[in-house]
Amino acid sequence: MAQRRILAAPAYIDHPVVDETGIEGGWNFFIGWTPLSMLQQADNSNQPAETAADPTKISFFEAVERELGLKLVKATRMYPAIVVDHIEEKPVE
Repeated sequence: MAQRRILAAPAYIDHPVVDETGIEGGWNFFIGWTPLSMLQQADNSNQPAETAADPTKISFFEAVERELGLKLVKATRMYPAIVVDHIEEKPVE
């Protein structure tokens, strides 16, 4: 399983992405989505629901599913970590 960091959508992706598709090789593709800040502005507006909701605005997750046929699912996994449970100050000579 390859871990990848998606840098193009940092407001949406805050965890490493693990590729479990089984698709081999590298791929270049373009997808379109609405920045998270713009979606949040639409949600927080005082406009009536029918005018505030814009069907052309989609989240990064919706774009990945609609345009690539893939689904990003948040899951808990084992991840290597270093735990420091004790530190002693080095004596001054």
